[in-house]
Amino acid sequence: MLGPWRAQLDSRRPLLLPTRYTRMLLARLALAHPQPVARTALLSDLCLDLPFENANRRFRATRRYLRRALGDLLVSDNKQLALAPNLTIVCDYSEFERKTHPGASQVELEAAIALYRGPLLVPAPDGWAAYESHRAHMRYIDALRRFVDLALASNTPAAIWQAAQWEERAHIGYL
Repeated sequence: MLGPWRAQLDSRRPLLLPTRYTRMLLARLALAHPQPVARTALLSDLCLDLPFENANRRFRATRRYLRRALGDLLVSDNKQLALAPNLTIVCDYSEFERKTHPGASQVELEAAIALYRGPLLVPAPDGWAAYESHRAHMRYIDALRRFVDLALASNTPAAIWQAAQWEERAHIGYL
């Protein structure tokens, strides 16, 4: 989800999702997995700026596209949607969040920084995705700064050299 979009089931070919709304719906469900998400919350998250009738149409079409791609792996009822609870979800964004916790080590922060290949859900996220994208970017900048601080505190030449590279990225990212 960070940087260029890619999703796949097991080792099969990548999922071809025809619209950015379909990608956002899959992302939203993947991040909530294994918990279901209320349809009303999904409608609000994905179609925030549309009038209700247009949002409903867009949401139904988006759900149909995702059902075609996932089949029975998309679980739904009248009130909520979820990805099948038996799925194992591997997601760079979730991993990035785990590795940037407040007490993260230098090694964890370095791994998190490497995971960040660009903004969340590009291109042009809106609604829920815009909020999450901004939050991820701010977390990335914070991870860069904390990595630099830890590397400089270690006072080893290799760590200081590496910190200099990340310091420039921290400044550029902040701009």
